[in-house]
Amino acid sequence: MEILKISSKVWFVPPKVSKVRWLPPPNSSSNSSVGVVAVGSCDQSVNRVYLYGMDCNEQNTTYDPRQLCNATVHGCVSALQVTKGQQGGVTIVSATTHGNLYAHLIRNIDAFYAGGPQALDPESIDIEYPVLEEANSWKKSLHKGPITSLDIRSAENQVITAGEDGVVSLVDLNSGSKLLDILNPEGLAINCVKSISEKRIAIASNVLSICDTTAGTHTKIRPENKKTYFQTVAVHPLQRDFILTGTNEGNINIWDLRNNAYPVYSRPVHQDHVWEIQFNTTDPDKVVTCASESLCALDFNPMRTTIPDFGSKIKKGEKYGILHTELYGINSCDA
Repeated sequence: MEILKISSKVWFVPPKVSKVRWLPPPNSSSNSSVGVVAVGSCDQSVNRVYLYGMDCNEQNTTYDPRQLCNATVHGCVSALQVTKGQQGGVTIVSATTHGNLYAHLIRNIDAFYAGGPQALDPESIDIEYPVLEEANSWKKSLHKGPITSLDIRSAENQVITAGEDGVVSLVDLNSGSKLLDILNPEGLAINCVKSISEKRIAIASNVLSICDTTAGTHTKIRPENKKTYFQTVAVHPLQRDFILTGTNEGNINIWDLRNNAYPVYSRPVHQDHVWEIQFNTTDPDKVVTCASESLCALDFNPMRTTIPDFGSKIKKGEKYGILHTELYGINSCDA
């Protein structure tokens, strides 16, 4: 695993951002220089999920991000995911600190992509902009308290949620029905939940629990330091037995679930809580991690026999491979 160079551009958007996710472009526009990002807000009198259009041409960025549409949610957005249905439709699923879960369909997104960078021109009048349409919502019916994390099983059209109440819920997006409840075996608040396979779920808290939902069993992975806990989890998109965890102490760990007594790899990458780990959707060997003080891009290949040691490169003020923020904290990242 090695650190990659980062180039950055900074834009300011009106709300305080808690979560951010890229939308998958239509297949016909996979090389488009226009991108759309979903943003969840927090600490506002009225919180919303927004869509922003962005000019992704690195050589010539003409237009600033443009707010395309938004939808009101109750509570700070604590989790946000995007899924593309089998029929090509895109759905944004968001969860809040009030214990609510929302599914919003995006209408007219193809027309916006077809407009190209000119669709971001404030003076454009011929562009049909996307609309967020609430398809379903679960208001305080899944958890007793804030929802802390969610993940999507796209093939089954299911959503997994986790909360401060120590419960994991499985919900069908089509029918809206709750399919399953799983109690954290540690009885503590859950920081992150990820689907590994149709039968396995990773639950992160003070331990990392791999739950077999069919057998009802839990395999527990405990950190060596009792003061350490797992803040976030990511599953390799292609090699599902490899998962990455981020801790409250800034460490990134790689685990091979076929032999999970010890991490395959463990290094301090950040100086504080690792909030999120995201694999790049088009190149799964590229990983982005974020903490309050920095954003890091990593090259990940679990099949290498040796993994380069980059721990010595991580130090305050280091610019190679890490983007440090001094004025504004980082809450979320996507790749």
